[in-house]
Amino acid sequence: MQVQNGGGGRRKAHQQQRHITLSTQSPVMFTGGGAAPRTLQQYLSQFAMARNSRADTVLTELLQLTHPNLLLNQSIMNESAASLEQKCYASQLQLDERFSAMAWHYLCALPYVVQEKYGEACSEYTKMFKLFLAEFQTEEGNWVGDLVRVLTTNLRVLAEKADAQLLLQNRKLEHIESAGRMLTQAISTAQKGTKRFALFTFMNHLFKIYFKINNIKLCRNLIMSTKINDLNTFPMAQQLTFKYYTARYNVFSGDYGKALTILEDAVRQCPQYYHNHRRQLMMLLVPCGMVQQRRLPTQELLDKYQLDEFRGIVSAIRLGDVSMFKHAMQEHQTFFIHTGIYLALEKLLHLVYRTLLKRVYVIEQGKVEGKPKNMVRLGAFQRALEFTGLRKGLPQVECIIANLIDKRLVKGYIARQHNVVVMAASDPF
Repeated sequence: MQVQNGGGGRRKAHQQQRHITLSTQSPVMFTGGGAAPRTLQQYLSQFAMARNSRADTVLTELLQLTHPNLLLNQSIMNESAASLEQKCYASQLQLDERFSAMAWHYLCALPYVVQEKYGEACSEYTKMFKLFLAEFQTEEGNWVGDLVRVLTTNLRVLAEKADAQLLLQNRKLEHIESAGRMLTQAISTAQKGTKRFALFTFMNHLFKIYFKINNIKLCRNLIMSTKINDLNTFPMAQQLTFKYYTARYNVFSGDYGKALTILEDAVRQCPQYYHNHRRQLMMLLVPCGMVQQRRLPTQELLDKYQLDEFRGIVSAIRLGDVSMFKHAMQEHQTFFIHTGIYLALEKLLHLVYRTLLKRVYVIEQGKVEGKPKNMVRLGAFQRALEFTGLRKGLPQVECIIANLIDKRLVKGYIARQHNVVVMAASDPF
């Protein structure tokens, strides 16, 4: 289901034909075992057998939107929607009406996926997903665990691709919000007793949708309305995803302390071999640790998780280099905004000022005869700022230092009549 970039229709058709020709030289197997269907009749027969025997894994593979199911496109490309409907509802399949309709809408969506007409594909897949939710809501619908995971993922990805195409056409986005509304309804069902196995699957995808459409405030209602006392009973991946997005919401809300607590717990829980998961968590934990606890990451940590975007910021804080900090923020601005940590990182500028003031304080000690050692001339700090590429007048310099004192990053006070900062006699930093 990946969108192909460029190359023209002729090359795209050639790639599809080559892909299909190679695939027909030997039986194509599903990941769970068993030969994938090549014809419409084979597909419907396998679908009916899987449904009637409640073979969740097999039915999940039959409703995927990836190879080898895309090979079916050759078999159904000349079938009309009415013809597909008639064959899906054929009495010899012994399928109930709901699953007959699911098979029909899935087969209608498949050619659109191959043709990359994601709007039409999403519309058909949405109809199928609604039917699936109706089955999920029944007392007998507790056997569809794998289907919940795969169909929800496919729905969200298709909706994102469909809206991406609408965006290129300057049209109103509609698919991703529609998917979000359906998942909201699904969560209401999943909060009930025997349906809770699907709760965090729906929730985590809804988190992704809210962040995708930049409607992050809705995450609060989602978090507050959900009881998570039994979170540990759910699969590890779902626990980590839920904690990641909950932490992202708290970063967005400016509650860095709460976000840090959640992230530290998630990192302790996440196995070492989940490297990508740990890297995603570290992308939030590192800035939260710097903002909340002034805890700078080591070079070993940055190397281990390839967090190259933070190197310039960490170096600027250690050196007290304002120019380096601003350059690092500008260089990786898109990444920081996309990750949701730009505003958090902006707060670290005060740590850069603090380091620079500390360096000036060390240089100033005993430099002027008769001046107490715990005083720093405002002019000296002003020249240090200019040396790092930041020109400020004395009133602005006073404002910077006053903010440092107010945030308890520095102990002391400003003596304006003497244009000096009187630092605390002990432990001023």
